[in-house]
Amino acid sequence: MGVGLPKSAYRAQWERCVRTPRTFQFRDLRAKAGTDKEVGSGGNIREAQALLGHSSVAMTEHYVRKRGRVVGPTK
Repeated sequence: MGVGLPKSAYRAQWERCVRTPRTFQFRDLRAKAGTDKEVGSGGNIREAQALLGHSSVAMTEHYVRKRGRVVGPTK
């Protein structure tokens, strides 16, 4: 196990996060949900298309983010 951090360390990290400007928008979650659905269904873009309510696969492909493959532990 590791060593616990003092409260001051958590506070410093929190304050740094609060000061950092963000470009997050709630609509970003929609693209993430589509990506997660596509990845979770074994690469089935049609399931992501249905979830996002797109009429064409091309529109879904525009929003779904491509991710690298998941690798397992080396040992």
